[in-house]
Amino acid sequence: MLHLPENVLAWSELVCQKGVAEFCGYLWQPAQHAAILGISQKAEAELNMQAIADSGVKVIRRQSGGGAVILCDNVLCFGFFAPAGDISRDLTIRESFEILTRPVVSACEKTFGIRPVIAGISDLAVEYKGELKKICGCAQMRKRGAVLVHGTILVNADLSLLEKYLAWPSEVPDYRKKRSHTDFCVNLTSAASKQGKITDLAAEIKNESDNAGWKWLTIPDAPDSQTAELVRQKYANPRWNILRERPKG
Repeated sequence: MLHLPENVLAWSELVCQKGVAEFCGYLWQPAQHAAILGISQKAEAELNMQAIADSGVKVIRRQSGGGAVILCDNVLCFGFFAPAGDISRDLTIRESFEILTRPVVSACEKTFGIRPVIAGISDLAVEYKGELKKICGCAQMRKRGAVLVHGTILVNADLSLLEKYLAWPSEVPDYRKKRSHTDFCVNLTSAASKQGKITDLAAEIKNESDNAGWKWLTIPDAPDSQTAELVRQKYANPRWNILRERPKG
């Protein structure tokens, strides 16, 4: 389940472009630490670039919107596709987030005994010590063939890395209330009312997807030629990742 972030982002973009005939899901964990920008963000505004350079952390720009996230050990990444016509035509952005994160919400409750809610536009958050705290950031990509909602769940991550690599966000949801990254976010293992592991959560997300009749996708261990070319053009290309210059081939 370990994959390079740039390979997963390229693969998922191609699936979204080609389209899907039914609801589909996938899971993965990052094989390397990375700072992932939303498509319209400026790297120097959202990231502590000196700390990132000193640590050799990759900066990668995804095709979806939303804010910057840090991929590290003990986070679980997910994605769910839906046929574009089913989502784009009839549902708002928030409604599509609610539908495409249902397996994650149910799995968190069954595995850790705590049920996340959608907060802000697209976060998943839980009540912890009297405050609503973020456990997952989500983003959405809409292409002609499919809609993708993907996100990163903090299961037992080193939250100090958020302070180290992320600047104060250029846009924040109201429920953040000027809290620092480590005060605003919480791991599921800390907020949980019962013990669980990242492997338990992954298995339960898949079970919930199966119960809904959704298809399960396996990310290829090695990228095919089309995915590798998209990685070369965009996701391994500093001119895209830092400057957002469109690839020219």
